[in-house]
Amino acid sequence: MAKKSRAPLGQNFLADSYYASRMVSLVKVREGEKVVEVGPGEGSLTRWLVKRGVRLTAIEVDPRLAATIRERFAGKVEVKVADVLDMDFCEPPLAGSTVVSNLPFYITSSFLYRMIETVKIEGKVLRSCWRGAYITLQREVVEKILPREEWRCFSRLGVHLNMRFEIEPLLEIPPDAFRPRPQVSSVFVRFTPRETLLADPGDHALFDSLLRRVYARRRRKMRNTLLGFRSLSKEGLERALGELSWTLQKRPEEVSLMVLAEISKRIYDHFEEQKIKYRI
Repeated sequence: MAKKSRAPLGQNFLADSYYASRMVSLVKVREGEKVVEVGPGEGSLTRWLVKRGVRLTAIEVDPRLAATIRERFAGKVEVKVADVLDMDFCEPPLAGSTVVSNLPFYITSSFLYRMIETVKIEGKVLRSCWRGAYITLQREVVEKILPREEWRCFSRLGVHLNMRFEIEPLLEIPPDAFRPRPQVSSVFVRFTPRETLLADPGDHALFDSLLRRVYARRRRKMRNTLLGFRSLSKEGLERALGELSWTLQKRPEEVSLMVLAEISKRIYDHFEEQKIKYRI
C-alpha cells in the first residue's frame, strides 16, 4: 500500500495536475526570472514552475516536505527550510521575485498583512519589493478583499491591499482538486503592485487606526463609530468632514475606499489645524 501524505500543519495539498498546470500557465514570468514558491508541499506547482525554466526557490517550513522537494528537483530548485512569516519579505530570496503559493489556509491573513509591507510608500509613489504574487486563497477570503462596485471594501485588509495592489481572480479551483478535501472552493489570485497609491489618506498610521475602528464596528453607522475617535467631538467631526458629513450615516462597506481615505485625510488636517495632539 502506498504511504499516504499527511498535512501536518493544516495545509491542503494541490493534488490535481490539470489545475496545477493551469495555475502555473497563468503566471507571467519569463525563463530565467526569479520565482519564490511558498509552501510547495508535495511539489504540484513546483513541477510546472521548473518546466517554465525560472530560477526557483522553494520555502517550506516542514523539513520532511523540504527534503522531498530537494531530492525530487535536485539541481533545479533551491530549497529553504523556514517559516516564511519569520522572514524579511524585502530581503532575498523574496526581494525582487515573483511569489507563487498554494498558501496554507491557516497563515492566510498573516501572510497578506505582511505582503502589504512589501509596498513602500514614498509620497504618492509606491516601490514594491516584489514583482508580483500569485496566491491560492479560500473563496470567502477573496470575497472579503475584492472591492465591490464603486470600490467599496468589506474589510480593513481589503482596503490596504487594494490601495497597493491590483487584485485579479484568475481561476477557481474546486475542493476535489485538494487533498485532504477542504469544505470550500479556492481561487488563484494575481496581486500586481500599483505604481501609485489608489488614494491619499494623508497620515497612514492615522488611516490604519481609523480603519481598525470602523471595521471593528462594521454594523454601526460611522457617526457612532467616529465620535470620540482621538477625542473627536460631534462638532469637530462635522467640521473636519465638511461636505463629506453625509458619510456619517453610512456603514464603512457602504462608502468607497477613496472616501474612507479622504475622511482620514480631513480628520488629520483638522488635528493639524487645531494643533490637537493625538495618539495613534
